[in-house]
Amino acid sequence: MSHLAAPVGTAPSLERRVKPLSLIVVTATVACVLAIQFGYTSHLSVAGACFVLAVLTAIRKLNALWFALAIIGASVMILPHLFMPDEFHLDGLYRSLREAACFFMIVSLKRVRFDFTDGNKTAIKWGLWVLMIALLVMTTLQTIDLQLDRTGRFFVPSMYYPATINSTDCWTSSACWLDFEKLHGIRIVMRPCATFAEPSYLGFVVVCLVFVGHKLLADSRREMIAFMSAAMATVLMAQTASGILALVVMFLVLNKQSPLRTLLVVLVTFLFLSVAFVFMSNRWNDISDGSDSSSRSRLTQPLSAAGETLAQGYVFGLPSESLGKVVPADLIPGARIERGASDNALINIFLQYGAVGGTIVLLILLLRCSAPEVCLLLLSMQFNGAFFWYDKVVLLALALILTKARFGRVDRRPTPPTAHYS
Repeated sequence: MSHLAAPVGTAPSLERRVKPLSLIVVTATVACVLAIQFGYTSHLSVAGACFVLAVLTAIRKLNALWFALAIIGASVMILPHLFMPDEFHLDGLYRSLREAACFFMIVSLKRVRFDFTDGNKTAIKWGLWVLMIALLVMTTLQTIDLQLDRTGRFFVPSMYYPATINSTDCWTSSACWLDFEKLHGIRIVMRPCATFAEPSYLGFVVVCLVFVGHKLLADSRREMIAFMSAAMATVLMAQTASGILALVVMFLVLNKQSPLRTLLVVLVTFLFLSVAFVFMSNRWNDISDGSDSSSRSRLTQPLSAAGETLAQGYVFGLPSESLGKVVPADLIPGARIERGASDNALINIFLQYGAVGGTIVLLILLLRCSAPEVCLLLLSMQFNGAFFWYDKVVLLALALILTKARFGRVDRRPTPPTAHYS
């Protein structure tokens, strides 16, 4: 006579829940990255819609500790409105609330870890390659066009960007400046920028792709070399000094492994910088003698403004709208101080939130980040002053999520209970 003994095992639960990811989702993500700066206004834009989706994801993944830290940092960013030297600005409060929301999202999402299958990893790698090749091809076509006919047919029309752009204020739109050339019969120095509004932003996107690609493409050395080569070629053609230097720093930080590999990385970096120096000799000369407006607005002028603000005792910072009351307009003429638009986001943190608030915001932002993550966040602050803005925050959050993701094949079929028969 036999009987069924009590089961000695139960069906194990899945080790982790795997997030479904289709090729359609990856394709949509690629399209959103390429069009991240498109929109009717800054809020009614591709970046604004992506930001809403990111916020919904962050709310679902909230952790008590990081929620508290994000609230503290967000509160500090609104504090400067209590120390305004002039009347209260409602628009300034709205801006601070938007920046606080962006800060909250980065802090909330940077510790989130998603789980994907091996098939998902293949789709994401495909998306990375499509993005890099698209940027390389567009930058190449724009470079050729600028050297030959200067028709502007490969540049995105300025009407697709939310900023107010016209023939008297082209901002950084190359398509608009080409029209300006034809209208006034003069030649203006311009650089490729792919689908973005400025070459510097293209450099920022390339650095984010390299950051993600270093993890996802690490299985194939040839694939990694090809990907890095495409990234180098793109920033070289765009002649973005910030992109080139950021890429060099990222290479060195991401490849600190064996001494031999480190030596090879240093040699490649030296070669890359040598080519960049030859390719951009005129611009490097302008930067070294202080005549390059871009480098002035990113370093010397913001530093002068920060020193002036602290010297007058505003240790808790000032809202952007009030900086013009404290800092002389002739001190940083290229930084649009009346709108607080310094082109160095790292210095902006201390300009707008002071020595105390800026330190708190920076510490929370970088807390428990790995060296590459710290490098990415700090480098991202050097491309332009709008660090806590929808588009940049979305791209940074996406880069951090993909590098922290876990990939693996998970069997969804439950194992039946084991039993003994006698």
